[in-house]
Order: sequence, then C-alpha cells, then structure tokens
Amino acid sequence: MSAPSAILFDFNGTLSHDEPLLLRIYQGLFARYGKPLREDEYFGQLAGLTEQGKPHPEGYLRALDLLGLGASEVVAFEDTEAGIAAATSAGLRCIAVRGPLSDDRLGAADGLVDRIDVALLQRLLAS
Repeated sequence: MSAPSAILFDFNGTLSHDEPLLLRIYQGLFARYGKPLREDEYFGQLAGLTEQGKPHPEGYLRALDLLGLGASEVVAFEDTEAGIAAATSAGLRCIAVRGPLSDDRLGAADGLVDRIDVALLQRLLAS
C-alpha cells in the first residue's frame, strides 16, 4: 500500500464520541418546533454539503473532487458499516476504528484499529 496523499476522517464516533449528546440537543431543538427528529434521520445526513447521506458515496466523491485527488490516493477512517460502505463505494481505502460495533460489522474495511494515534498516522504516511 502506497502512502496516501490525503486522509479523510469521519468525525463523530471516530475522532469525537459526542453523537449521543448532539442527538439529544438536536432532538430538543426540533421538538420545540413540533418536528420530532428520529435517530436515523440525524445520523443519515452530512452537514448539508451533500444530498445523500451514508452509505451513499456522494460525500466522499465530493471530497475527492474538492481535493482534486483520485480515490486511490486517499484513505478514510470510519467507524460504522454505512461509513465503510460509503468510503469503499467511492473507491477509497478504508480503515475502521473500533467502537461500539463488533469487528464482524466492520469487516468490509481494509483494516481495523483500536484508535487513531500519532504512531498509526506515521506508519500510514510512511508506507
């Protein structure tokens, strides 16, 4: 595996473990306006930059376009089946970060790690 030109990180659940807190905040805000927000609706959308959420590859394809890079030049870090499916469908190499999901559910990724740290990134960038 050659060193990537770019690394894309899923944020919630991979770099930050704040999803349950954010969900509760947004559900409260939506409820004030009489618009219940279901968990699947919250987790299914990207920050307004794409029309289709994961597992559709649109978010990663948009990132590749913005970076001006090909899929083979980029590695993604993900922590869910939908994220892994989105990254791999876009042609990216994907490393899954262990969390609440079992290793079996993350098995479609190209690699599996316990955490993202400096040593891991150094190894990845030196490959």
